[in-house]
Amino acid sequence: MLMLLKVTRINPQMGMQRETVRSGVFKSGHRLPTVTLENNADQEMTSAIEGQKMEAPQGPRRYDQLLDDGDEDDEELAEEATYKDRA
Repeated sequence: MLMLLKVTRINPQMGMQRETVRSGVFKSGHRLPTVTLENNADQEMTSAIEGQKMEAPQGPRRYDQLLDDGDEDDEELAEEATYKDRA
């Protein structure tokens, strides 16, 4: 049995409620995805790989680089930088 909903109230925006209800019948009740699962997985993997590369331990830096980064107080790093600068 098909029931027809008849609503003819005017909403605050001065639009007919019936048309508003009718226009929303075949629309989804939630936001649809804009990216496929495969594309999303690829994006997540590339960002994870880039993050790992950035967090990877770096080799010894020069003393100038330590000064720029503010790490000149770390004795181990300063010693490694001194050896690198002498080489």
